[in-house]
Amino acid sequence: MQEESKDKKDENETKEIRARIVSAPTSDLYAIYENYNNKHWLTPRWQRGDVWNKRKKKDFKETIMNKAEVGDHLPGVFVIFNLKGNKQLYISDGLQRTINAKNIYKELSKTSITYAKQMLKHIAVSVQHFEYINEKEARKDFVNLNQGTSFTNYEQGRTILCDLPDFDKWEKHVFDVLDMAMDGNAKRLGLKISSSRCKSDKLKRDNMALLLRYLIKDKEANSYRCSCKLTNSDFNDANIGKLIESRLVKCFSEMDISEAKKTIHEFNRFVDAEIALIETVWEEIDKKEWHSTVQTVTDATWRWLLACAIYRRNNNIPRPAHKEFLKAILIATKGRSSVSSKDNKVITYKLSDLSMLGGIQEHTKAYLDKAVGYRGGKRGRRKTQLKSGYDDAHKKALAIHGEGDTEPAPASDNRSLGVNYISKKLKKTKKVDKVEQKTKKVRKNKQDKQDKNQIEMSFKDNFEDNFGI
Repeated sequence: MQEESKDKKDENETKEIRARIVSAPTSDLYAIYENYNNKHWLTPRWQRGDVWNKRKKKDFKETIMNKAEVGDHLPGVFVIFNLKGNKQLYISDGLQRTINAKNIYKELSKTSITYAKQMLKHIAVSVQHFEYINEKEARKDFVNLNQGTSFTNYEQGRTILCDLPDFDKWEKHVFDVLDMAMDGNAKRLGLKISSSRCKSDKLKRDNMALLLRYLIKDKEANSYRCSCKLTNSDFNDANIGKLIESRLVKCFSEMDISEAKKTIHEFNRFVDAEIALIETVWEEIDKKEWHSTVQTVTDATWRWLLACAIYRRNNNIPRPAHKEFLKAILIATKGRSSVSSKDNKVITYKLSDLSMLGGIQEHTKAYLDKAVGYRGGKRGRRKTQLKSGYDDAHKKALAIHGEGDTEPAPASDNRSLGVNYISKKLKKTKKVDKVEQKTKKVRKNKQDKQDKNQIEMSFKDNFEDNFGI
């Protein structure tokens, strides 16, 4: 009993130490502005920028002007914090209000600085000051406290990326470069870049998911949950390691920044090649029978097809098989982000979600994963609906004619005449042909020499007969 009570006491002490309130003073909005403007209060690296839309900014300004006239209290609390052993203060909650208070002050200052100062001083605000034992605890509360402007999945996940050392460099040379390249590919396909914060952040997270699938060479057709709304349970100790951002941090922790820059460059080159293939196939398709005036593929379509391309690369699927699949998908969807079957069942693409690959293949009758098992010229087993003991055998030799029509054949016979055997037989045939060609050349040279000697002897005999020499 004594040990249990001691453990409980230690647990309570730990909770108190994890985050303690240093003070909760009442201040005014001008003091908030001054602390932020003079950099007494800084923004932690996981904080967001100015994310309020025009409507929220307008409403906040109206609230400020109304409160200032009567000297009222501004709703909500400004939360600041410091880390144990460090006196530097950071803003955890209230950054959007602080940024916009600064903008309002600048606007009012154009009329009179004194007027602007008095207006902000007439508005009372509440401040809470926390002290945390480390950044991890501060980040947890940051996510929980900021409930005014909802977090996007990207903004929540970005707090995990901050675990990378010198995150500012990683953000500039890796993640920003990745996002710029992907935006460039969208423009290349004739798509507009969305100005919506939510959509933009969703695509940024999809960029990371595509990169992760490429880095870890994931051979499974699974979902990376880009579109699902993240909850607090996703950030607990049991689940946080499954998130895209945590897995990326694990990958990049084994590299330095120069290696990561090289990896991003290689990934962007891969994406460029796959976009070129999508462009080529799209131009080859005859769209005359389509009733709709389709100009290009949708954002969701090319991104989902890119995830399929990474899946192809990870499983060493032959390019011809992938090109056929790509063409069938584009024809079936007409470049849109959904595909319909004869029974009017609709499947819509989800970003970085290949779990629907099977269903889409059944609808389009284009089977990308049937080519899984082809490894550098060697054909392995494939999951089919054949009877036990049978394989899909190529009607024509794979090593000579490449991928083509197949037919059921006994597995033992098919594998005894596999690619290696045919390749050896083909090499042997080529070797025989080479010897025969060499023999023919020798014979021809010998015959030419004999003909030349005969002509010379004939000329000599005629000369002696005519001139009597």
